[in-house]
Amino acid sequence: MDWGLLPNYGICSSIAPALILKGKSFYPRFPEWLGKNSSQRKTHRQIKELKFAMGSSVHCNKQAIQQEVVPIILQELYNFISKDNAKEAIDLLDKLHITNDMLKEHLMDLCIDKRMEGLFDKLSTAQKSAFTRNYN
Repeated sequence: MDWGLLPNYGICSSIAPALILKGKSFYPRFPEWLGKNSSQRKTHRQIKELKFAMGSSVHCNKQAIQQEVVPIILQELYNFISKDNAKEAIDLLDKLHITNDMLKEHLMDLCIDKRMEGLFDKLSTAQKSAFTRNYN
């Protein structure tokens, strides 16, 4: 019950936490974390859906799907579509049990190499429409 120690306690309870944080404030980063967490959850969901769809054709973990399988599939599809072989591209998608929606949403979102997306954007409208027409 020594009230003379109260100023010392006040200093220790305010300066010690300030020294630990060293001017860092975690609150402004919270919205940033929410955005990154949302993107990460979307990526995990897309990988899980692709893994489920390709179940019997591809046996690998989630990391390998994103880093190895998706770029190979996209490269093969680009090669087929750019050479006007839409039938072979559709056969590849059917063999892997990948739908056209999965191609547009999952594979393009999961592609780490953004140059590959640029290649698909450079395809002519005739090539894209021929692929879509044959797929439908």
